Amino acid sequence: MFSAALEPGDVVLLTTDGLTRYADAEAIAKIILTNSDLQQACQMLIDTAKEQGAADNVTCLLLRFLDMSTGG
Repeated sequence: MFSAALEPGDVVLLTTDGLTRYADAEAIAKIILTNSDLQQACQMLIDTAKEQGAADNVTCLLLRFLDMSTGG
């Protein structure tokens, strides 16, 4: 367990080792940073892991933190 200071626009990835065993941090970051649609980014992460041989389940959840004080 850990804590982190998050700012509006930050994205957090929750995933199983089915992703992290088959895609390195650089590839994961590139997919997330180049896709504003988080659902599409998750699918691309899952597809990447499967293309690299993932036989285990691959689960992915991306969360974007918004600035609720400005309505955005």
